[in-house]
Amino acid sequence: MNEDPLPHLEDALLRRDLTPDEKHTLNDWLTRHPEAAAGWQEKSRLARALRGLPDVSVPSNFTSRVLSQVRREIGSSERARTAAPSRWSWLRPRFWVPAVTTAVAVVVALGGWNWRTQQQQAEFRRDVRQLHTLASVPQEVLEDFEVIQRFGQSAPPVDFELLAALE
Repeated sequence: MNEDPLPHLEDALLRRDLTPDEKHTLNDWLTRHPEAAAGWQEKSRLARALRGLPDVSVPSNFTSRVLSQVRREIGSSERARTAAPSRWSWLRPRFWVPAVTTAVAVVVALGGWNWRTQQQQAEFRRDVRQLHTLASVPQEVLEDFEVIQRFGQSAPPVDFELLAALE
């Protein structure tokens, strides 16, 4: 039997003292689980203190009072749920504030999307114009393109000694 006997023993201890068999079961379990011994001692002291308290009598109308309160709360929640809205209820902020907020968000999103689309179209038109200009360049100009491109990338080092001698 691998079940934890503590919950059963705690329940029994709240009602009465443990029987010798229950004490034996508890001692066996605590020898296998010494880390639970301190917690069990606290629980047993608390259970004995609770058993020592006098019984409190419940008022005779306790159940009827609880049930009437439950009925009142159920009735008020049903009335609130089924109350017919007035014809002016749409003027309350809880109705129009979300609608206005949603409308503003949609307008801003559409405006941003339109602006970005126009920017992309302008960039596309500029790229097409540049491509058209490049296509109209004669073939002879582009024959030495790589050589011309290398001229712009690396400048020869400045010879300061030669400049000083020329002065």
